[in-house]
Amino acid sequence: MKKIFLSAGLLFSILLTSTAQNTFVSQIINTVNIDSLMLTVRQLSGDTSFTFNNKTDSITSRFADSPGINKAALLIEQKFIGFGLTPVEQIFTYRGFSGKNIYAFQKGTVNTKECYIICAHYDNLPPGAKNYGADDNASGVSAVIEAARLLGKHPLPYNIYYLLFDQEESGLIGSDYFTLNHDNADTIVLGTINLDMIAYDGNNDSVANIHIRPLPVKDDLKISNCILHTDSVYQIGLNMKVYSDAGPLSSDHASFWQYFMPAVLFIEDDKTGDFNPKYHTIFDQINLFNKSYYHRMAKLAIGTLASFASDSSHVGLNEVFNQQNRISVYPNPSCNQLTIEIFDEKSTPKTLFIYDQNGNLVLQKSTLTNMSKYVIDTTDLKPGIYYFVIELMNGSKALKKILIEK
Repeated sequence: MKKIFLSAGLLFSILLTSTAQNTFVSQIINTVNIDSLMLTVRQLSGDTSFTFNNKTDSITSRFADSPGINKAALLIEQKFIGFGLTPVEQIFTYRGFSGKNIYAFQKGTVNTKECYIICAHYDNLPPGAKNYGADDNASGVSAVIEAARLLGKHPLPYNIYYLLFDQEESGLIGSDYFTLNHDNADTIVLGTINLDMIAYDGNNDSVANIHIRPLPVKDDLKISNCILHTDSVYQIGLNMKVYSDAGPLSSDHASFWQYFMPAVLFIEDDKTGDFNPKYHTIFDQINLFNKSYYHRMAKLAIGTLASFASDSSHVGLNEVFNQQNRISVYPNPSCNQLTIEIFDEKSTPKTLFIYDQNGNLVLQKSTLTNMSKYVIDTTDLKPGIYYFVIELMNGSKALKKILIEK
């Protein structure tokens, strides 16, 4: 798989057009509190107790299906309630696993059909009665909660999801379930920032990585560009690097990618040998945190979200799938051919793209005729899941997930 490294300097010279600070974003960044962040990390990783319903308790493990994972869920919900937000439990049994995603939804004041998402997973490894999971991923969860604390009290133009996933360590189960069931035609995802391990910097070089997908990259680049812009303009002081590659696919941004929703992974240096050596072990504890680095990582993630969600004039990520209910692709599952049927004469197809589960383009058809039905030969497609992206003449797109059987 071809990997492309995009330097921060190149992106700035090509893409950045404004260097002025936004007063609101500056205020949010300056009020990200390291003590608040560390308290939540300590509570989630069992370093200190918390009180729920007048009872003192502690979390010794967040391994899936353990008693501790339920305690962590209660702690997260309690935090949201304390910020005046209503926690939502998305309970699932999916792909052989059971779990509970937790989120708070902040309704926008203007663009109520569009949203931004900041997310992290709250389960951890390894199995056992004690596994602290401080960096992986109490660090990310705490930053999402801090974002809710700071932004939840402000009326903002765009909707925001403060989203915590369960069963990430089992194969992105929670995030796959959320994205599969999210109606992107009803609430369009303009951008997702996935935080997974943001507190370890063993050599103090301040390197932080952003991962975007290799194809297509345009919408993800808009998110990474804003992160780079925020780091530079607000002088946060991180050494940012952007990677366009197929991996890592082992975190929750990949679930958004498979449904063609824009997302990036924001993570500590996972590329050049300074990645936390104790992750997925019982030694992933807060004593390994670089607190200054962690504080800046949280500032950058939250500041970027504030920049997106507060700017009603912002030119958003506009390649959205707002034609879902006007187009049908059947039969599903299919064998040797598929029919695309158009229910709205305004939804005239222009180009059909078919991607496999790894995001590889396997078929493109650009000569669709002006008819209400189109038959596509799928004889050469191997059995598996495919994503049909239908680009319409009006510039919008529709996405359909299809199972091919033989």
